[in-house]
Amino acid sequence: MNDVCVGDNNFNNIAARLKDALNISESQSEEISSEFGDFEKKIIARKDRYEIKKIFDNLLYVYIGQNIREQGILDTQIPNDILSNLQSLKLILDYNWESLKNFKSFVTSEKGERISKIFIQNRLLNFDKEGVNELNPLALYCVYNDCKSRNIPDYKKYDDLGFLLKISPEFKECDEAAIKLITDNGLGVGTLNYASTRGGETRDFEFVIAKEFDIGNYITVNSVLKKDLLEIIYDSKIHYRLFDLISAVNEGDNSISISYGDNKEKILEKIKPLDDSGIINLDGNSGDNEIRFYAGNSESEKNNAISGIKDIQKRIVEKINNKIADYQPGKINGVSESIISKKMGNAEDIPDVKEFEEILASVTSNNSNYDGIKVLLGKSGNGDVYWEPGKCANGHCLVIGGSGAGKTVTLRSIAYELAKQNYPVLLIDFHGDMAPDSSVKTYKIKEGDGYYFNPLELSNKFEDLTPLRATSDFVDAIKINFSSLGIQQIDRLTELITEGYNNNNPSSNKSAGEFNFDELNNKIFNSDDGKSDGLRAYLRGMSDYKLFSGNQKISVESFLEPGISHINLNSLPENLRNLFADLLLRKLYYSLQSLGNISEGDISDKDKFRIFVIVDEAKLLVSDKQGSKAVLNKYATELRKSGLGLILASQLIGHFNEEILANMSAKIFMKAETKEQANKNARHFNVDPKALLKFKPGEAEFVLNNEYQHLKIIPMSERLKE
Repeated sequence: MNDVCVGDNNFNNIAARLKDALNISESQSEEISSEFGDFEKKIIARKDRYEIKKIFDNLLYVYIGQNIREQGILDTQIPNDILSNLQSLKLILDYNWESLKNFKSFVTSEKGERISKIFIQNRLLNFDKEGVNELNPLALYCVYNDCKSRNIPDYKKYDDLGFLLKISPEFKECDEAAIKLITDNGLGVGTLNYASTRGGETRDFEFVIAKEFDIGNYITVNSVLKKDLLEIIYDSKIHYRLFDLISAVNEGDNSISISYGDNKEKILEKIKPLDDSGIINLDGNSGDNEIRFYAGNSESEKNNAISGIKDIQKRIVEKINNKIADYQPGKINGVSESIISKKMGNAEDIPDVKEFEEILASVTSNNSNYDGIKVLLGKSGNGDVYWEPGKCANGHCLVIGGSGAGKTVTLRSIAYELAKQNYPVLLIDFHGDMAPDSSVKTYKIKEGDGYYFNPLELSNKFEDLTPLRATSDFVDAIKINFSSLGIQQIDRLTELITEGYNNNNPSSNKSAGEFNFDELNNKIFNSDDGKSDGLRAYLRGMSDYKLFSGNQKISVESFLEPGISHINLNSLPENLRNLFADLLLRKLYYSLQSLGNISEGDISDKDKFRIFVIVDEAKLLVSDKQGSKAVLNKYATELRKSGLGLILASQLIGHFNEEILANMSAKIFMKAETKEQANKNARHFNVDPKALLKFKPGEAEFVLNNEYQHLKIIPMSERLKE
């Protein structure tokens, strides 16, 4: 910030600062700079490179996200400090929408829109055209058309798109790839959905494309493609009306309302063969908006009617899948005969509409042959919800929720499901309530000669763990948990540990032997040279509790065996709990590192994951004090490379820094305890804070790849019955 003089009117360097922070051309930076007055330039002058980038990234988020409704972005989706800067720079305006009485939203100002268009133009010029060539053009156009054609948001994607996602693995894959491609190129964002029809109630998470983006610039959108798209959409809508027809027959009704205009004639055309064969009898005097039919009163007549309708649905599914496959090199079978027979059932065993959808979704899922880790989290309206870490960027998961929300139940359940599949699990338990059942191996850490490990022990197996590295780690952990320890005490502690290593192995900087922790205690508490006096008061707890000495040594390597290892720390004072857990995880890291990094590429989950570590109240292990990093901050990225999956829980998303959050591929958020908690957590997850307050215990939202699934966690009592 030295390149701008804030105190006078010399702002010649503002354009240069914008150019550097935003990676734009000189002419563009000058154009943007010219939009601001002196007061606004002073605001920019006080910001560093990172802060400037964050402000304009959020401006673009508002600009793109408001496009399909032009009713603004909710304030909960923008961090408070950024929101204040955007307002001070006059880049956004308040938007008052009658149906959003309970929410505050923002739109871009005229100035904000002009600046946003500069960035959008850059992104269009640099768009990855090659990435488009790898996608199915029909599916891509359908996704694009759906995102661009909506005037008001809907709770879910339109029925036609949702139906295609269910029946076609090819289409689902393209949908996910298209969203990723457009998002990676900065031309699409995920935003909260809300609709006027329900009083401004916050809705689902939704993908929005910049209005300047036209897929026609990258694929050939000819009349044939458009015709096939319209045909697929029509067939999808007809399929859903046939669901209604099945419901009517099941409920003994003999009429159905049609609300899709000219689709009525198409539905009549589809079911005319049923009338000709006497399976159902159509009423020729049907009104403009309904079809009347008679299916007969007997059970067999009813079953025949439903079976006939399902046969029509089967043909629609086949037709759509084959049409999508026609746009790919090499024809792809949409739905096999075995799947069709399974999902349609027999006339004697007819599923209801909801059951049919669940079967359809499950049998056409491209996960059906997946043999990796499947962690059953709970149940949603569409069936079981799984976390599959082998399919994610890493095996890390974050669980956020207030006291009583069900975090501990969730962690127990995850541990149980992983152990059931023979994966090693380490539970770091600060409160003594995390063990899922009595079969786990529990290490009760308490006062006296019990379980212990030596954080200063070296081994030839751990090549990177030198005396210098071990000393640095130990001192880091001490500084974090005894934050008032002074420089002189830290220097003395470092000196004593170094002397201990030299006495054990004076000829080498590596030691194959063990530096007994009791030796360090003796040096601190039995020294009469006066140098160690300041250390004694701080470290007496370690000595009194015999924290790192005892008669039952814990083998860190044993944690890598299948099953659950439970470290129960609730008998220790809080600062000693944190210290023990911090140093134990550092020790585990070196043990994993000695095995080498996990191979990249197509490998099994068994080879990818050596152990999963689960920590409740994980905020205690992510502190960053006095320049020293706690274990999870220090090794957040390296842990993944070493084959460790990390499941962390806490009450607030703010307990974790960007380094941790960037490495969490899966997130579960649960009920917030207070309004303040709800507001802070909601900003990160892009959800309505009021919804977080209304969640019941065990109720959660599972977030993976920007997709949200609402579910109810299955408690251990139900899992153990299986």
